[in-house]
Amino acid sequence: MGGIRDGYPKLLPLLAGLLFAGLLAGCGPDAGEASRRHEPSQVLADNQAHLTSSINRYGPSVRIRSKTPWRIAFLMKNFAWASPYWRRTHEGAESGSKEMGTFVRVLGVDRFAIEQQIKQVDALIAEGRTDGIIIAPLDSNRLSPVVEKAVASGIPVLVYDTPLNADHILTFVGFDNFGAGRLLGRWMVEQLGGKGNLLILEGPPGNQNALDRRNGMIAGLSEGDINVLSMGTANWQRHQAEAITAEWLQRFQQVDAIMAADDVMALGAADAIAKAGRHNILVTGFDANADALLAIRTGRLHATIAQAPKQQARRAVQLMVRHLQSGVLFPPALLYDSIHLITSENVADYQ
Repeated sequence: MGGIRDGYPKLLPLLAGLLFAGLLAGCGPDAGEASRRHEPSQVLADNQAHLTSSINRYGPSVRIRSKTPWRIAFLMKNFAWASPYWRRTHEGAESGSKEMGTFVRVLGVDRFAIEQQIKQVDALIAEGRTDGIIIAPLDSNRLSPVVEKAVASGIPVLVYDTPLNADHILTFVGFDNFGAGRLLGRWMVEQLGGKGNLLILEGPPGNQNALDRRNGMIAGLSEGDINVLSMGTANWQRHQAEAITAEWLQRFQQVDAIMAADDVMALGAADAIAKAGRHNILVTGFDANADALLAIRTGRLHATIAQAPKQQARRAVQLMVRHLQSGVLFPPALLYDSIHLITSENVADYQ
């Protein structure tokens, strides 16, 4: 039976066989490259077939036009100019605003500025001019009191992107991070032929999205005989991911793949691999940012997940408008589960 193993890879004393294989290969791919799949991915094909057969998996397809120019505040985790993901979120919120005839005020904060986000919510409550709040909380616990304060003051709150441990929120709109991580893990098992040595770059400790992605990856990898050499957090930072990967590459002689919980860290891993002169290491990310898609085209990265922030943000605005217009209530969570796996086979469709 397959499964994830922890520890160092075993060295096989087959020097004569390796020398013979090298002579046969000449200048061709090395042994690891030769063992990898080059035919079309069945995991990718199954994923695309699932997307094609799924109809209206995420809410109604009807367009909504607001009867009142509601004033909605959309609080993001970062500024649009500072993050490709939040730039696309901003675009989705604005497109939803124009389409539905309502007013959406998009607010960003400095990276990890939890207190700044708390003050934003307090300011909206004090102003008394906001009909609804959509918030992507920087912390799943520390934002809870101020969000509950907003709800108590009569402002409905919809939580976006990251779960929040708060009572009486309208709903949570997010992505199926666990399912997406599992899909990436299954793809990796396929690409490695069922076995290999792998490293995982995680997001910030305690971040629910990061945990779900990592746990999903591990679930997918468990379908093969994968040796997870180490896991480390790079806090969504490229330079931290590069430093961690550089240390890993010095410590481990045989590395077949590195899976990162977002594209930024994946690119940091690719930077370290290039500087170390190592080859034949698969690298996956998450988010489908433009620079990651280009890196897949050039072979620096090998797979990512399209998280569809524009569609999710538009949907969040739509739900808030529906609630403000008719008082309709929603399930506690509405996960966006149209998971798009992107590899060199289909990356051109997403650029």
